[in-house]
Amino acid sequence: PGMAQAAIVIERLTKILPGIAPIKPEATRVTQRPIPRDGLSAIGPVPGLDGYYLMVTHSGATLSPALGAMAADEILTGIERQELADFRPARFFT
Repeated sequence: PGMAQAAIVIERLTKILPGIAPIKPEATRVTQRPIPRDGLSAIGPVPGLDGYYLMVTHSGATLSPALGAMAADEILTGIERQELADFRPARFFT
């Protein structure tokens, strides 16, 4: 059923993006989407693991461009983004 559903998605998508018409699904995978136990994203350094930056979110498909940009900014500059303050993994370690 996964391949059939993928083919339907591609067929529908060709109405918006006709140039992808030649694309055919090669494989499908079924998995559970990650979501932290409190329902909020977990983004930032993990306490006790130097240099380990975590990003777990249920909203990755819609938020990945913004979250990726903010995470990259934090990692590269070392300056915490205020927008991510409520989503720190540290909340699970206190």
